[in-house]
Amino acid sequence: MEFIIEDIPVIEASVTPKVQHVSQVNDEFYGATTEQKRMYLKHRQCMPLTVKVELTKRRIREWYEAHDGKVYISYSGGKDSNLLKDIVRSIYPEVPCVFQIQVWNILN
Repeated sequence: MEFIIEDIPVIEASVTPKVQHVSQVNDEFYGATTEQKRMYLKHRQCMPLTVKVELTKRRIREWYEAHDGKVYISYSGGKDSNLLKDIVRSIYPEVPCVFQIQVWNILN
């Protein structure tokens, strides 16, 4: 099933979305209006967690393959970096993490 932005209904937060599998979603929304993108985002936010994780894994695989495995994880130590690291390493355990500490001089 192809995901077409024009067909996305406005979904209330309390409504269970119809998408139950990653194959029902297509990431493309280029050329969409602002309203269509808003509905797309709302639709994505209401998807089950399992679908969101599978979409993330698909995006990671596409990126990895497009760059012949010459990728790394930019790691800050925050919750988003930890989640991304865990998902990437569940697919490609050899992908390195790069952690950089930036010190800002706020005292001039």
